[in-house]
Amino acid sequence: MLWSAFLAWLLVFAFFYSTPLKGALIGLVASALCAFIYPVFHERTVEKRLRELHNEILGNETALRCEVEINENGLTVGQMNHKSQYEWMSVMEISETGDSVDIFTKGGSGVIIRNRAFESDADRATFVELASTFLSRARSEQALGAHSP
Repeated sequence: MLWSAFLAWLLVFAFFYSTPLKGALIGLVASALCAFIYPVFHERTVEKRLRELHNEILGNETALRCEVEINENGLTVGQMNHKSQYEWMSVMEISETGDSVDIFTKGGSGVIIRNRAFESDADRATFVELASTFLSRARSEQALGAHSP
């Protein structure tokens, strides 16, 4: 943004080179205008490019399917021909928010499962309870393993 404002000032100043004071003042007005307009055009350009990239990679799909599976071994997340698996020992925290269930791992990643992924509040509560049970079991097994000779 600052570069575009500076370039606008420089162009106007160069145009009015024979009258430097007039060129400097009109250049300041032009650079201020450029500084205010640039963010709008930049945002539109970025949005357009992101839409084009989305359409190129995903086509016209507006909803993406993401599957989350939990079992005694860990958490498996599958989306777009890609699967990620997290063992329970890598899970740091299972957190419930107003609109999601968040599972964070030691590596700084994890998964956020929106409430709309569950058919009911009971399903969501069952999922959280089961995940917490698996996590507690894995932590106790690790604690027992660490204290064994």
